[in-house]
Parts: sequence; C-alpha cells; structure tokens
Amino acid sequence: MIIIFHFLIGSILITIIPDFLLAFLIILITHYLLDFLPHWEYSIKNIKKKKWKKSLPDFLKIVLDFAIGILIVSIFFKNPFIPLIGGFLGVLPDGLIFLQLVIPNKMLNLHSSFHNKIHILKNNKNPLIVIAGLLIKVLIITIFILFSMQR
Repeated sequence: MIIIFHFLIGSILITIIPDFLLAFLIILITHYLLDFLPHWEYSIKNIKKKKWKKSLPDFLKIVLDFAIGILIVSIFFKNPFIPLIGGFLGVLPDGLIFLQLVIPNKMLNLHSSFHNKIHILKNNKNPLIVIAGLLIKVLIITIFILFSMQR
C-alpha cells in the first residue's frame, strides 16, 4: 500500500487514542491489517534489488508520497505535531523493510518475512475483494477528512 494511507491512519489513531503505547500498538496492527487488504503499490524494484545507482526514481516516489502525507496532515490539523508522529509510526513497518535491505539482521529479516506474508491479497483480482479494498480506502480518506476538520 502506498505510504499516504498508512500515514493518514496513523495520524488519526494517535489523536483519538489517549494512551501513547496503546496508540502505537494499534497503529502497528492497523498497518498490517491495511497491508492484508488488496491494494496497489508503485514499483521500487531498484531499491529491492539494491541497485543503488539506479534507485533515485524509486526514492523520489517514496519521498513524494511521504511529503504529500505530511502536507495533508499539516493542512488539516490545527496542531499537526502529534498527528505527524502518528503518521511516522504508521509507516514504521515499511521503514523497517528498507532498513532490512540496508542492514540485514535476524530481527529485521523476521519482520520482512512476516510483512511479505501479510500481503497475501495484494494482487488478488477477485472483483469483490478489489471493490472491498477500494471502499475501505475511500472510507479511510473520508474518516480522515471528517475527523481532522473537528481537530
């Protein structure tokens, strides 16, 4: 899933869950639940293949996606500091995947393996599953807009 959805969900959850540790856990669980749903991702094959000299376009996609999330949260929340922290936590599992590519170790490898298994429905072409995934994304965006307008 593209970064922006994880970022927006994290920014909402951290503002509605009063306990930081509980918010952190729920944000992480939500990341994996969202990754379980059918979704589209842009290619970052050069990063995945560690072709660093060819990976600038891949990094630009990620930075742009991340920057749009930061911009949206900054626009919609009167005080965006806490929502931005939630947004960063929302994309943390994807950051760990990148870290595993750069500094492989046993813990990061385990996380990467788990994270890849979660994507079981990612490329499912069943129309009902695809529609459900799209409806959930529309619901996420709607909830974000409605919720952030009240903050």
